[in-house]
Amino acid sequence: MLIEERNYLHRVEDVAFLPGMAAALKRLSDAGFKLFIVSNQSGVGRGYFTLADVERVNEHLRRELARAGVRFEKFTSRRSARPAQPRPQAVAAIFVRRAR
Repeated sequence: MLIEERNYLHRVEDVAFLPGMAAALKRLSDAGFKLFIVSNQSGVGRGYFTLADVERVNEHLRRELARAGVRFEKFTSRRSARPAQPRPQAVAAIFVRRAR
């Protein structure tokens, strides 16, 4: 987890980073790890907010973490109305596509 849990987070002003998270991600990046964000956005599927809201929050995450020297290879979101974590197969597919 990168940020504090918020039910159906969709507003930039509600983003609260977990303490020490940026420094930890920077250490991983400096060690050669490629960083990805995969999130479940069931609020889009349920009509609580839009994909544009998700993109604004993602851009905020990118911008704020870039200030700490953290770079992500890719952000991707699952937009199903069913609340569930992304399946391992879906996450693995992101890495396979990225490696090509």
